[in-house]
Amino acid sequence: MDFKELVQAVMAGNRRALARTITMVENAHPEIEKLISCLQARNSRTWVIGITGPPGAGKSSLVDRLAVAYTRKGRRVAILAIDPSSPFSGGAILGDQVRMEKAREAGIYIRSMASRGRTGGVAPAVEDVLVLLGAAGFDVILLETVGAGQSEVAVRDIANTVLLVTVPGLGDGIQAIKAGVMEIGDIFAVNKADLGGADLAASAIMELMGVKNRANGWETPVVQVSAFTGIGLDQLVEDLDKHYLFLEVGGDFERHKEAAIEDQLVSFVCREVTRRLRQLPGNLFELVVKRVQERQDDLSTAGQLLLKHLGGDNNEK
Repeated sequence: MDFKELVQAVMAGNRRALARTITMVENAHPEIEKLISCLQARNSRTWVIGITGPPGAGKSSLVDRLAVAYTRKGRRVAILAIDPSSPFSGGAILGDQVRMEKAREAGIYIRSMASRGRTGGVAPAVEDVLVLLGAAGFDVILLETVGAGQSEVAVRDIANTVLLVTVPGLGDGIQAIKAGVMEIGDIFAVNKADLGGADLAASAIMELMGVKNRANGWETPVVQVSAFTGIGLDQLVEDLDKHYLFLEVGGDFERHKEAAIEDQLVSFVCREVTRRLRQLPGNLFELVVKRVQERQDDLSTAGQLLLKHLGGDNNEK
């Protein structure tokens, strides 16, 4: 399958071609920038729902339920799960999320990516994969990230809607919210409500949120839900749909798309600069690193030298 055929196959929703291109993204294939550029212009409006929360909150089981619910509503759903990286191979430990049984039975597309040890709970290549999924015709993408914490706010920059999941009796869940993650949640879900204690957890969250009003006017709901029994799932889907309409009416989808393009441009430039640095003749980059390590040069002087060789020294007259 040549390049043109690969692009056409992805646009036609061919899952084998999609899997191949995602692997190309993960492996930083030299053709991937060209591929993303071709598909970006054809990328439809895709609703990305980021699901985050502390370990043990039942995120995967809830994603499983949500994926099936939206498929039944006639939406084309994909699940992108960001897994913790293996410290040895760098690959995803959890694979295709074995807990998502209902989604697999419904034929929903599921893909795992390794976080590769990065903070923020989001793999560096995830923006490109979202472009591929959108171009393949998926209009709802459920993005499950590594457990929540202060560093997990990175999902806010990628997802249109952020669902923050916690559970009753999980002290770390409330602590994570207190630690600053609260600001990223558009909707809070208290999962495992069938086990009891959900009322107290929901009340604690609402109390913490009492003095926090969204500048954009959105009032953040707190939903008690059980991924095991399905309790509260309809209410959660309803609140998610309300946030979608809120974004659409307020023009937030276009603003988010503009911000995403800015991030992608910065990422592209950073990757290109890194590539060119490592291709400088005479192992110049390695030599400059060595000089800084041996304290013969400081970082600023070394950086200016490298920029000069890259043709990017704006201080030159």
